[in-house]
This record gives sequence, structure tokens and C-alpha cells, in this order.
Amino acid sequence: MWDFDLVNTFADILLQVQAVIKRTKRKWELQHQEIVKCKYWLCKDAAMLAGLRLGKKTENGKKRDNVLIGAGVPIFDLRDLHSSYT
Repeated sequence: MWDFDLVNTFADILLQVQAVIKRTKRKWELQHQEIVKCKYWLCKDAAMLAGLRLGKKTENGKKRDNVLIGAGVPIFDLRDLHSSYT
């Protein structure tokens, strides 16, 4: 009796919603990438201003990163501090 073609209408609405979701996800991904880049540069600049230097240290045949601040004062690795208590 009444034929409003609801199946096609709902299918069209579903396609529109899916397109909006896809655009929104892409927009969020681009913004996320920009935020990560900004955080990287801010951390790099802060480390440079603090005088942090990264060196390599060999212990028991294993190479480890050694972070120094200022005139060569080492910053303790929290993993080493944790393993000394266990």
C-alpha cells in the first residue's frame, strides 16, 4: 500500500554516516601525528636546554644507553635501581 522505499533510504543514510566516520578518523589521525611531532620537538628542545647528552656504556658485554647531564653527571637508570631492590 505505502511504499516509502525505506530500505534504500536507510542504506543511503548508512553510507553517509560511514563516510563521515571515515573522514573524522582521518582527521583525528592527522591531528595525532601533528601532536606527536610537536611533543618530540618540545622534549628534544627541553633536553638540549637541560644539557642532556646520550652516551653508550658497555657492561658485561651488553651495550646500554648512558644519559649525562651538564658536565658529565650520570642520570641513574630507573630499571637498574629497581633491579637492585629485587
